[in-house]
Amino acid sequence: MTFRSIFGLIVLFAAVNCSFAFISTGDGSWVWQNPQSQGNNIRAMSFVDSSNGWSVGSAGTVLKTVDGGSSWVPLFSGTVTDLYAVSFVDLSVGYVGGSGGMILKTLDGGRTWNLTTTGTTETIKSIFFLNADTGWAVGTSGLGIKTVDGGQTWQGMTMTMGQTVNLNSIIFVSSTVGWAVGNSGKIIKTTNGGYTWSVQPVSGLTTNLNAVYFADSSNGWAVGDSGKVAKTTNGGATWAVSAVSSSPNLYAVTFLPNKTTGWVVGAGGKTSKTTTGGG
Repeated sequence: MTFRSIFGLIVLFAAVNCSFAFISTGDGSWVWQNPQSQGNNIRAMSFVDSSNGWSVGSAGTVLKTVDGGSSWVPLFSGTVTDLYAVSFVDLSVGYVGGSGGMILKTLDGGRTWNLTTTGTTETIKSIFFLNADTGWAVGTSGLGIKTVDGGQTWQGMTMTMGQTVNLNSIIFVSSTVGWAVGNSGKIIKTTNGGYTWSVQPVSGLTTNLNAVYFADSSNGWAVGDSGKVAKTTNGGATWAVSAVSSSPNLYAVTFLPNKTTGWVVGAGGKTSKTTTGGG
């Protein structure tokens, strides 16, 4: 099993128990002590190996684990803004994003954070970094931005969708090829590093898409509301749509390198598994 797969599984299984954590209230002056299973929502996670990971959520919550998620400690983010996105590239360098266009960067594993200037007030819903310098973020109202200098500056991307919709997830398989998904069944692809994007029509899919995962440049999956799963084996040129039986809204998806075994997580912590590629 590759690290990419280990990371995906950790994210999925953690999502099932996402509300059970020891979480700072975010302003540095109070830490929740009782009850231990408190109410701050965890929105996203990022692991750099099988042991070290970070998660983010409501009220500026940032948590870190060094034991594969068995225990978590709160980090001081310096904000009470709701956070929805996180991406770490190694043990030191990471980014989190949230409401009001906020993207924070750390160079010391999350002990201290600095605000980057994004030029937007839209909510950042997803961040993906290939390395410490090159990254992308998407969000509400069709937001798409990119940095090539480690977040010092961000530039807008042309997210061609025919209409403005919220974008909820983004992933790249190389410095040039990536996908993003959003509300109303929108799937878009770039082949030039995100400078321009094109719509990949999916016949009959109108539900919101909440997560996208690609195992390589050809094989990918997008999941969303009402248990919908869209699958492609040709880089998104065509998509086959199915549904996880009796499933609620789906929020996360990952697959093993064999491209047949995969998991999805939905509302209420429901986890479903496929051994046939999810088609």
